[in-house]
Amino acid sequence: MSAEPRPAGSPRRRPLVVLLRTLFGLALLAAVVAWLDPREIFASLAAVERGPIVLAVLTQVLAKLIWTYRWQAILRANRLERGFWELFAVVHIGLFFNTFLPSSVGGDVVRGYYTSRGGKEQTLVSYLSVLIERILGFATFAAMATVAAAVALSTGSTPLPPRLLASVVALGALMAGAGALVFIWRGWTRLARRLPIPEHWIDDLSGGLELFRRPETPRAAILLSSIALKLLGVLLYVLLGWALGLTLDPAVYFLVIPAASIASMVPVTLNGLGVREGVTTGLLSAFGAPTATAGALALLALAVITGFALLGGVFYAFYRQPMNTTSAETRRTG
Repeated sequence: MSAEPRPAGSPRRRPLVVLLRTLFGLALLAAVVAWLDPREIFASLAAVERGPIVLAVLTQVLAKLIWTYRWQAILRANRLERGFWELFAVVHIGLFFNTFLPSSVGGDVVRGYYTSRGGKEQTLVSYLSVLIERILGFATFAAMATVAAAVALSTGSTPLPPRLLASVVALGALMAGAGALVFIWRGWTRLARRLPIPEHWIDDLSGGLELFRRPETPRAAILLSSIALKLLGVLLYVLLGWALGLTLDPAVYFLVIPAASIASMVPVTLNGLGVREGVTTGLLSAFGAPTATAGALALLALAVITGFALLGGVFYAFYRQPMNTTSAETRRTG
């Protein structure tokens, strides 16, 4: 990752921007609830079954364990040894900052910082490992949406127009294919430099991919864990839907959740607050879910996501970063 400092905007304006995005997100969320009638939403929540909710929470615990394993595998392949439970805590700290910073990448920076002790080379590997995770997640979501749209198109199991589903298949395949191509073909950098893309973005991405291509990197395990993570992310919504009595085809969730997740990356609110819930509610309603139940599902998912983020706040309050290995070595030899 480029070591040159990059402009971050006026420090005086930053708190104001965070505040405005937070207020805008809360306003969007309130608008969604008001549009759906709060009484109907609360009625849906009151009738929820607790068993599927417990399973939904457990799937997310499993997801965090798989996430930690994947990250540790990437770091270990690049000679960065970090303890599993240390990384498990840092994953949650990253979620805390993801949720309470004005974009969905704030936690990535925090995770890179917490694992970058030990000199410039280790710092580079730490941040690039997080970049690899981000690319894999995006490409996996695109591939899942492509498969779901293709299944829906061939079976006619959803009310969406065939042309729209075909467009999703084409766009998703293009995005997933582009993601796969940059992992396989090194020549993409020459083409990318002809586009109006900041050069340091290309350098950062290229550096991260070189780490992934190392012979020591367990690529199959990392790819499989990435798929498992996204499947568990969709399963969260499937289980919450069951808890609320929704009988939608599971393929619907594989179309809706990637779209909502990508929409939440647009940095107009605090970590997509309100945007994700609005898109989820609107799309589920388009697939035939009662609007109040769809809204209740979006709010339940928000509660689970926020709960894990708050757990990250607890880790952050008590976490003590291990001593910088370079500093420790200097003290022993000084």
